Amino acid sequence: PPMRTLISLNGWWGFFFRQNSRILAFTAILLVVFVTDLGGASDWPNGQLVTAKNQHYDDGITVKMDFASNQVMMISEAELLMTNKAEVLINLEDYPIHQAGAKRDQLIETVRTQLAKDGCAVLKSFLTAEGVRLLRDEADRVAPFAHASHGKTNAYFTADDPSLAVDHPCRRFFDRSNAFVPADHFKTNGALRRIHDFPAFDPFIKACLHQHDVYRYADPLADVIVNVAYAGDGFPWHFDTNNFTITLAIQSADEGGLFEYAPNIRQDGENFEAVKAVLDGVSDQVKSLALEPGDLQLFKGRYSLHRVSPLKGSTPRYVAILSYVEQPDMVGTPERVKQLYGRVLPIHLERAGLRGDSYLD
Repeated sequence: PPMRTLISLNGWWGFFFRQNSRILAFTAILLVVFVTDLGGASDWPNGQLVTAKNQHYDDGITVKMDFASNQVMMISEAELLMTNKAEVLINLEDYPIHQAGAKRDQLIETVRTQLAKDGCAVLKSFLTAEGVRLLRDEADRVAPFAHASHGKTNAYFTADDPSLAVDHPCRRFFDRSNAFVPADHFKTNGALRRIHDFPAFDPFIKACLHQHDVYRYADPLADVIVNVAYAGDGFPWHFDTNNFTITLAIQSADEGGLFEYAPNIRQDGENFEAVKAVLDGVSDQVKSLALEPGDLQLFKGRYSLHRVSPLKGSTPRYVAILSYVEQPDMVGTPERVKQLYGRVLPIHLERAGLRGDSYLD
């Protein structure tokens, strides 16, 4: 049947391929095409791929078959040998999130201090150079699937309310031009989900957030996404639907793309006067941050007003966004999901209004 193959190598075979030419590795890929005893499209519900089907051999080769595709995907030698292992993607030498001990404890304490101070913490070079490259390659591949939207929005993604004063924050609308690759375009064996699903990742994030109730965002379109922005794009002042946003900077634009935020501006309520001051450009609470490829940012986006400045140049800006919330099974509102991802799923209608706070959005 039509297929796409991905080979992960270990043991003696890994040594053999590393010692020989790249031609041998690609020859192995081509030989797999002719293997017939690996199942077919009938193995999947309705003929669709649900998860990769593996065949394991005594010689240490694992073949993953994608029967929904009609091509053999040629992959780089680095990807062939390392198969997107989180240990290769994450800079575990400087950030030993997988090892209990004083260094991890100190790292968590540092992040907690930064979050308590202004709702934002950054771990520089959290990813390895190879991790950045593999994430960038993945972003390049899925960028064509980004949903681009243009229009005007307020900080809350709500409709205009004529009953309010003209200068009320809810009636202040700004141009928004941006694109997001929805979560269902990222495969479980891709670099981004390998990082997110690394067993030590969630415990580390939850320890840093220092809260009892922390859950992965249950939205099937938004738990793991990539923001794709080009010259002229920008995201105006807004609050996030999810309580906590974890971002991985993948690629910077030639110019612009600064992250600006007003820390914890609505920690204890909507605080419209402070929001208005930010929108008017007269607030002294605004901070600016330049993220670099490989940086990990933890941010309380539900409570801190923030934006991304317009971009310049021919290089797109890629940022991966991993979301966490305070309530299990929470998803985005139908209105906001439609704006950002271009479609609404039944789960968004079923769980509309399910959240633990009473903020406008």
